[in-house]
Amino acid sequence: MGCGLLLSARAQWFALLYVTYGVCLGIAMACTYVPIIAAVGEWFKVERDMALGIAVTGTGLGTLVGAPAAAKLITRIGWRGAFEVFGWVSLLGLLACAALMLPPPMPRKNDAVDVSVKMRSRAFVLLYFGLGFRGVALFVTIVFLPVFAMDIGASHAAAAGLVAYLGAASIAGRVGLNMLAPKLGLMNTYLLSCVILVVGCVIWVMSHSYAPLIAFALAMGVGYGANAAMTPAVAAAKFGIEGLGRLLGWLYTSFAVACLIGPPLAGELADLTHDYRFPVMVALFGGIASLASIVPLREIPPPQAEPAAAV
Repeated sequence: MGCGLLLSARAQWFALLYVTYGVCLGIAMACTYVPIIAAVGEWFKVERDMALGIAVTGTGLGTLVGAPAAAKLITRIGWRGAFEVFGWVSLLGLLACAALMLPPPMPRKNDAVDVSVKMRSRAFVLLYFGLGFRGVALFVTIVFLPVFAMDIGASHAAAAGLVAYLGAASIAGRVGLNMLAPKLGLMNTYLLSCVILVVGCVIWVMSHSYAPLIAFALAMGVGYGANAAMTPAVAAAKFGIEGLGRLLGWLYTSFAVACLIGPPLAGELADLTHDYRFPVMVALFGGIASLASIVPLREIPPPQAEPAAAV
């Protein structure tokens, strides 16, 4: 990730960014996020859902801090300088995290688990499509929300602030809704997060000024954050923790598909119509399709329960 950002700062033509930023950071995120989440899931058996929720609040915190920091850095030292700063911070920070990581206390026999059987299940397909369509809504939001805000008269700083609102709300969603899961049930709370995300997209569709966009960013943040926090727990509940890391790796390829389809489609519609409300409709469609995929997932029973243990 550090090298990708540092190389992006030195890119002299746009096509090179597809490699330095797209490929390098995409691989880096996959090699960082999935192993860390899988490790947390394997360390905890009691209160696993809460542990996973707390762990992934780091993503929301990064969004909360990163968006306004990037805006200020770009204003002061330009986008190349901003890439330089983020490159060194990522390189040193992630190396420190890697040095502090400990392997989870799992029997080695779990390494031989055949996850292909789980991947062929109806539960995996529903969860895969649910995540993929949620990714469409999220990535379209991240790409087009600031542009949409500036199109209706917001400043660059105010537009970047919307992403910060989204990040702050995602922290609240990751922790807050996770705390409700023991009372409401994991799958009911997971479904609630999808409903909140769709409600947020509806607010965006109806927005004509900056204030409703803040409401949308907050709703999207809570819904997306809670959904992201509970996804590993839902996967562990539906498939067990054996082979969880590899299963999550395959599951999160749905985000790659969402990135390849969602923002380019929304951008093409915006170019053709010269109207940034069409990307909003793409995000709304993604949210509704995600909700439709998750609803039947509630009825699929989990595998045989594993023996109780506490960490």
